[in-house]
Formats: sequence, structure tokens, C-alpha cells
Amino acid sequence: MTAVVAAASLVAACDPDQVGAAAIVDDDRLTVDELQDEVTDTIDTHNEVAAQYELDVPPLPAEGGDVTELQNTVLGRWIENRMFDAVAAEQDIDVSEADVDDFLAEWSQQFENGDFSPFYAQENFTPESLRAEVRKTLIYQELTGSDGDQAAAQQVINEVMEQLEIDVNPRYGTWTETGLSPESGSVSQPFEGDALDAPAQPQ
Repeated sequence: MTAVVAAASLVAACDPDQVGAAAIVDDDRLTVDELQDEVTDTIDTHNEVAAQYELDVPPLPAEGGDVTELQNTVLGRWIENRMFDAVAAEQDIDVSEADVDDFLAEWSQQFENGDFSPFYAQENFTPESLRAEVRKTLIYQELTGSDGDQAAAQQVINEVMEQLEIDVNPRYGTWTETGLSPESGSVSQPFEGDALDAPAQPQ
């Protein structure tokens, strides 16, 4: 979905003292604690699945390890999901949980024994975050229509994105036209218990 996300307008970073917010998209807020919980869930899922299926993928570090890249991935996906929710609301697109179930059931046939569990570890998803990714995909499919008109879909996305206010705690970088840019962020410490509880000042 990177090409689609490139339609997002450049937005300013938020005040790092905004009650522990990692990111805010209009009225939707992801707290630093919630981001930490999602990162922890992703690590646990990755390592459990990799061990269960004996996958040739390196384990993700738990406490004491550097998970900055994973943290940025999780935060970027959360922002993208909120963006596509806004597009769906604007365009009266309804993607139900049953729609997501149907997509996953069909997609699972591409995997041995219909089991796509290894995908969680290979692409760093949890069951919940994968469902959110599928929802985003289905919204985009509805936008392109039966003709697959990506240009028209992109125009709709551009118009909705221009109306959204996307604020990212400077600790994690800034939201740009190509997604989350962590270069300006100040997250460099390893992942330890409460390390993410209080937003740090930007460097």
C-alpha cells in the first residue's frame, strides 16, 4: 500500500507533551502505552510462530533489544489504517468482519494446508494487525472498482488526506508524503519495560 500512502499530505509533528500520544489522526489517538503493547504483541507472535514452524527467520528482541524499526512499522501501519477508515467513511464503503473473514479464507488457499500462520512471523503481523491490513486492502479494492481505476481511487484518497490532521510525536519522527519518516525522531534506546511510557523531547 506504499504507493497509496504516498498520497498523504505532509503534516506537522505534534507537541510531545500531548498526554503520552504516539500519534493522533483527527480524533483517533494511539497512546505510547498502546504502541508499546502492539510492539510487544508483534514480538511475541513473531517468536512463537517462528519457533513453532521452525522458520528460518531471526527472532525479534524482547526486553533489552532495539526494536526501533519494528516500532516504526507498527506505528506507520496504525496511521495508514486510520487514513483508510476516513476514506471509507467519506465514500460510504462498508467492510464488515465477515468480508475480512471471506478474504482470509480465500487467501489461505495459497498456503500449504490453508495455514497462513507463518506469514505472521515473516511479515511481522499479529492476527489483529493482519485483519486491519486486509480491511485496508478491501477498502482500496472498493475504490478502484471493477475497472481497477487506480487513478480515480488515488484522486479520492488525495482529497480525503488533505482534510485529515495527522500528528506524530516527534520522538517517532514525522509523517510525510511517503509515510512515517523516523530520521528526525529520538527513539534510540532499547525496548525495556517502561522505556516508552513518557515521550522524549525531539533532538
